[in-house]
Amino acid sequence: SMLLSIVNRSGVKLDWFVRSAATLTVEPGEDRHRVTVEVTVRNEAPADGEPAYVVGPYPGTDLERGDYLGLVTLNLPRDAVDAAFDGIDRLAVAGADGHNRTIAAWVEVPRGEAVTLVARFELPAGLDAVRIEPSARAHPTEWTHDGRTWRDRAARTVELTG
Repeated sequence: SMLLSIVNRSGVKLDWFVRSAATLTVEPGEDRHRVTVEVTVRNEAPADGEPAYVVGPYPGTDLERGDYLGLVTLNLPRDAVDAAFDGIDRLAVAGADGHNRTIAAWVEVPRGEAVTLVARFELPAGLDAVRIEPSARAHPTEWTHDGRTWRDRAARTVELTG
């Protein structure tokens, strides 16, 4: 299975204002499937009307009011290899996690903006489907794969070979 999480590290209550979307793309191969997950994190925090404990900044951080700091985390099938985020030399998390593998990267999203991270990894060709687990976010992640779009309110199995 695979799980996309966005973990708030900003010290305030911005999760309600953060939206996420993910696009899953697979290039099937003889030995390995090349998988890409493009994750967009959008910060819709209001400019005013919310107290500091909600929109910050949290004391002692370098964040501005409404800035979101978090970790984009992907739990991947245990057979995933070469997992990384484009342009990120040092992952915040990388390694085995029970029956899965996990990678995570820091993301800072200013109020009113969006940031996109692209993760790439490979899966064995014998693995022809993967189960996308629900994110359990107040605003579920909107996933797109093979021309279909859904919100991850429940687990969904997607075919990797088309």
